[in-house]
Amino acid sequence: MNQLVFEKEIHYEADRLNITVTNEEMATTIKQILPTAFNGDSPVGMDQYTAQVQQRFQMTVASFEAALRNELLMQKFQKLVTDGISASPAELKDQFNYQNQKVKLDYAFIKPEDLEAKITPDEAELKAYYEKSKSKYQEPERRSVRYALLDVNKIKSATVISDDELKKLYEDSKTQFQVPNRVHVEHILLFTTGKTTEAEITEVQNRAEEVLKELKKGGKFEDLAKKYSEDKQTKDKGGDLGWLAQGQTVAAFEKAAFSTPKGGISDVVKTEYGFHIIKVLDKETAHTLPLDEVKAQLLVNAKANKGEADANKISDKISEEIRKSNRISLDDLAKQFNLDVAETAPVSASEPLLYFGNAPAVKDELFRLQQGQVSMPLKTDRGYVVLTLKAVIPAHAGTFEEERNKILADVKREKAVQLAKAKAEELERRVRGGEKFDSAAKALGLEAKNE
Repeated sequence: MNQLVFEKEIHYEADRLNITVTNEEMATTIKQILPTAFNGDSPVGMDQYTAQVQQRFQMTVASFEAALRNELLMQKFQKLVTDGISASPAELKDQFNYQNQKVKLDYAFIKPEDLEAKITPDEAELKAYYEKSKSKYQEPERRSVRYALLDVNKIKSATVISDDELKKLYEDSKTQFQVPNRVHVEHILLFTTGKTTEAEITEVQNRAEEVLKELKKGGKFEDLAKKYSEDKQTKDKGGDLGWLAQGQTVAAFEKAAFSTPKGGISDVVKTEYGFHIIKVLDKETAHTLPLDEVKAQLLVNAKANKGEADANKISDKISEEIRKSNRISLDDLAKQFNLDVAETAPVSASEPLLYFGNAPAVKDELFRLQQGQVSMPLKTDRGYVVLTLKAVIPAHAGTFEEERNKILADVKREKAVQLAKAKAEELERRVRGGEKFDSAAKALGLEAKNE
């Protein structure tokens, strides 16, 4: 809310002071942060621009441009403030000294947790600590349930899909199996980003031409990519860019890649990034994958969808039976609908109920159920479950036996802190007494470091 109010205030004040962000300023900034949105000085098509914004920023074009306009507006306000501020030579010197002065120091880490393994309190110590701190060891209410599981994965595995069903599913979803024109390429890239003079750009082009000469003399493309390419994302892979579809990359690169024959190497290609040399490993003409190639994938999806639908229907029938009588037996339900019956260990409201994966509704129902009731089917990662309360262990003061592990951890933690503090004080005493830091640390079993 504060951020929204602040943005409204900024826009109000901008209108009052006649501060605006022009379309030219927007275009210049977009070109800097998303250079592939331009082909030279001309913007790419709206569809390609929209796809790039979505892929890079996970935003719509409207949201992206609104956020960018707000940021540029904020920068103008900051400039409005800072342009009127000056710093004296003395202030600059003080700031320089603050940022650049360095100290050399010796130090040693003394971590209590590293010392805990060396501490072995006896039973008498643990019981004495428990008696002294008994009030802090409280056990919350815990509950356990019996449950009947409608296993969705089991239903999916048993689901049968006919060939006719598969063919219909393929015809209905044929568009998702269309493969566009694409090309598998490697490239060697020498960047011109940041080069501002004609001489600098020409120097990069000349280097690219020299690499091309090495290739024509029989040099292995992958080895030269690792040696010369400045594209950090691909050079270690021999310049491999993988498969590129039409419309996926900048125009000059795309034209060269799709016009070079399979196995061929392009001339030096200039783009807004720099100079490329492209090798075409393979090409694929646009086509629709045949049923045989996608049959396995379709079968998995069809079984999953049909199994899920069948499980939903069975869950609805179970719900109908429970509505007839909330006192119906869990075992009767399990027998009627072929459900697996099991039970959970007791858990508190704050402990994870691992039997069903991520299913908060199950935990909520567990602590609402009354004895003798059964729940409605609840969706979980494993399928649908119906619960009935098995046991309730009321909240109570923890006994020594129940809390022993916690008591042991607490005693070891406290003793480790005391031991770490004692070591630190002893190290300080020795160093103040004239002993060298590293030898004093070593004598105490510590590792001396320096910076």
